[in-house]
Amino acid sequence: MATNWRQSPTGARETRHGTPCLLPPNTDATATLAHARFPGPDHFAAYNGTAPIEVSSGPRKIYRLSRRGNRRLNHAIHMAAVTQIRYRHSPGRAYYDRKLAEGKTPKEALRSLKRQLSDTIFARLQADARRAAAGPR
Repeated sequence: MATNWRQSPTGARETRHGTPCLLPPNTDATATLAHARFPGPDHFAAYNGTAPIEVSSGPRKIYRLSRRGNRRLNHAIHMAAVTQIRYRHSPGRAYYDRKLAEGKTPKEALRSLKRQLSDTIFARLQADARRAAAGPR
């Protein structure tokens, strides 16, 4: 199985594009927390601040990112999103370009990418929790 991370010269785990991994190698406690505390990706997005908030007035519909939530986790997701946008051949950049082609502004496209990353992290935490519950093989 190909890994999506590598060991840096300093000993820290990094992704293929050189960004630090968001989750520590031992995510049993984090996975249990995510599995027990958040019933779905929407709740996890609200926790980490990537769920959009409607700030509409009258007939126009405008959404912005929440300023609430876990700021450290939100910052990590933001850095991952910005790094993915920087690399032209990453899936994150393809998603960002697709959102721009749909007519979204760069900030709206970044907001969408951050939410997608949040959903991906939640899915990974769910899978880790299921694997931890199954026990060692």
